[in-house]
Formats: sequence, C-alpha cells, structure tokens
Amino acid sequence: MKLIYLGLLGLILLTHASCREQESLNAEVDPTFRPYLIDFIEEAALRGLNVNEPLKEVTIIFGPTQNPFWDGQCNQEEKRIIINPISWENNDAAQNRLTIFHELGHCLLGREHFNDILPNGEWQSIMRGGQPVANRSFITNFSGFRTEYYLDELFEAADNLPTWVKESFELTPRLEPKYQEVFIERTSGWNTSNGSTPVYTRGQTRLITQDEISNLNQDEVSLSGNGNYRIDLTLEILSGDNFSGLTWGQNLQEEGNYMLINSSRQIVIGSRQNNVPTIQIGSDFINPVGKNIITVQRIDNFNYGFINNKFVYRWEVSDQVTHNFGITANPAMEVRLHEMSVFVLED
Repeated sequence: MKLIYLGLLGLILLTHASCREQESLNAEVDPTFRPYLIDFIEEAALRGLNVNEPLKEVTIIFGPTQNPFWDGQCNQEEKRIIINPISWENNDAAQNRLTIFHELGHCLLGREHFNDILPNGEWQSIMRGGQPVANRSFITNFSGFRTEYYLDELFEAADNLPTWVKESFELTPRLEPKYQEVFIERTSGWNTSNGSTPVYTRGQTRLITQDEISNLNQDEVSLSGNGNYRIDLTLEILSGDNFSGLTWGQNLQEEGNYMLINSSRQIVIGSRQNNVPTIQIGSDFINPVGKNIITVQRIDNFNYGFINNKFVYRWEVSDQVTHNFGITANPAMEVRLHEMSVFVLED
C-alpha cells in the first residue's frame, strides 16, 4: 500500500589519525569533534595551508548557544567554539561537518559572514549567516559534487566559480505513463471541499492511501531504485505560504525524499531521514498563485528537479531502493491537485 503524506513538513565521518595528528589538537576538544578537526587539517593541507599549530589554541565543546536555534557559535577572541548538542544530534553528518568547518572559519581562519549568492541562487560560501536575509534560508548543500568548491572557497583557494552554477538540462521526453491520475476528473477520494475538484483545505492533516485515488496494483506503480524514471505533479496554489509537492522513496512518512514549492517562490529539497532539508532556493519559474508542474527526473546517480519544465536543481541520488511516490500537501495552505504522472525512462 502506498502512502501519500499530508502534514507539516518538519523541518561520521571516520578518519584514522596518527599520533602526531592527535597531539596537534587542543586538549579542550570534545572527542566527538576530533575526526572533524583531522578532516579540517587534511583539507587545509590539500590547499597549501598548515593549520596544526593554530588549532592547538582552539577549544570546541558542547554547550548552550546564545540563540537556541544556532548550530554553533565562535568566540574569536577566546578561540572557543560551542556546539549546540540538540542540533548536533538532529543534523546529518554533512550538516555537522559544515557546522564545524563554518565555526573554524571564524575562529581559526578569521573569516566573517559572507552572504553573496551564486548565479544559480545557492550561497557562495558556507560562511553565510549572521543577520537574516529576506526570503532566504541559510541552508547550504555541503555534500556531493558541491563540497570541493565550498572547501576551496572556505580556504580562499577558489579561483573561479564552479561550472555547476550555470548548468542546464532538458527533460527526457515523456513516454507512455506507468501511472497517471487526473484528479480534477474525480468526485471522491481526494475531494475535501464542497465542490467537484479536489482541494485540500487548511487545518486538515491525514494519511491517504493510494488505494483512494487509484485501483492500480502496488507492484505496477513502484519504481526500481536502480532504474531511471520521471514523476510529474501539477498542482495549483490557492492560498497559504507553506510547502507542497512531490514525495518519493521507500518509506514516505519517515524516509521519503521530497521536492516542494510555496507561494513565495521557494523550493525545498531533502529527505525525511534528516531534520534539515538538503537545500532551499528561490525560483522565478514558480507561479505564486496558480498552476505549477513539479518534476523530478532520476537519471543514473542524479536527481534533476524542474519547475514548469524549466531546470532548477541537480543533486545526488541518496538510495537505491524501490521507490513509492506520493504527494505532500501542507495543512497550512490550500492546494488544488490537477494531475500526477509517472514514467519509466529507458537506460
């Protein structure tokens, strides 16, 4: 049975160190952070920097941050870093690595906050932060093929912008759909309003089985984690400013991937395995009020996101399991569903 989830979007590194490397670390470093410091030393060395001696002066411990929502903070005069234990526990390894490297950017490299934007709308540096920026989240995708650029930039070794900030891709032509649902033709199941068109109204949160919208057998609509596919969802934003869109994966409630949009022209991409999304960026391709086509296309090891047939983002595939698919409709907004189609693509 497939699940389509309607609800509020919640939003080790293992390194072997030599004795010499261990001795270079300050005694006032929680053991949890030592692998990250070894990692920092190695990444700096790859870029011609020796940070062993300066690191002896840096303290890193768990403790309360000045703002409980901060992942960490640095006192540059005392060279003391405090990491929020709650954030550390809730974040994934990539986000925790970013937190340590960001704070070391302050305390060790003397970097200040830097809030410039790349041409594709992503942050130019993992040193983004400080005062809030209107209509922008500080979430940064410090993983996969983006990591090398962000490390170069952190150690001030980036001579040019990365090629991926200007990349563009075309959608693979649609084949005969393996699954298709035209919601506006239905008069039951998805309908939560008094009219004949399916509208999700504010304040309603529930789980809906795919049996309510389709009589297709489960095996006929599951997607191979090793295969390529494309999922299209057409929805209409009526009101509200939270996120709605596609979800897919093995367990949609607890592990599902998602690509969602809102009326502020923001896209959020991530996995429910993590409390923090992979990325949140703006896109002028989103219609703030009206119909939008959200497309996720899996080609080999990458996912490609499109809004209204325009490319917006590429990121790594995180798993190879059989995928279910569904819709996330947030109860803080009103959304009309129009059509959902799933295509299996040729390898």
